[in-house]
Amino acid sequence: MKLFKRLAYAYVAKDLMTNNEHSPLFNGIYDATKGSADFMYGVSAVMEQIGEGIGKKTSDQISNLLIENITKSQIRAGIYRP
Repeated sequence: MKLFKRLAYAYVAKDLMTNNEHSPLFNGIYDATKGSADFMYGVSAVMEQIGEGIGKKTSDQISNLLIENITKSQIRAGIYRP
């Protein structure tokens, strides 16, 4: 059952991050001028939880990708605050 659950989480993560028109959002890429950083950190938390269902390494990879892309989005908009 654990393998099936991990595979299901992997399928969901792949689908959200690659196979739909909203995939930039689920990769942390957004219009930081009009969008909400709080909302994006919520998306990040959900995606990390999905990653955790696959494994710790995957969760860390998803987290790093999202934080990197959220930061880049904020830098592009000129609103990044370290």
